[in-house]
Amino acid sequence: MNNTTLQILNSSLDPVSRGGIVLFLYLLQHPSGVVGQRQIVQELGVSDRQVLRVMNELEKKGLVIKEIDPKRGNTKIYKLVMEDHE
Repeated sequence: MNNTTLQILNSSLDPVSRGGIVLFLYLLQHPSGVVGQRQIVQELGVSDRQVLRVMNELEKKGLVIKEIDPKRGNTKIYKLVMEDHE
């Protein structure tokens, strides 16, 4: 994780929730940076609603992108945004 990412996560003007930090770090641990919502629910033992709420938060902050999984149609996948935010 680079310093810019840490600054975004810790920004006092737009702080990320604890759940947001947990899910962001979880995504960082996956080599592809792409994880399905169902996988997050199963591996972390949280509800679909919790994942959706926190991922929406991260998406609004420009830290993740939500897409539809082309293999499964309506299944959501999340990708980290790995460009510097200035």
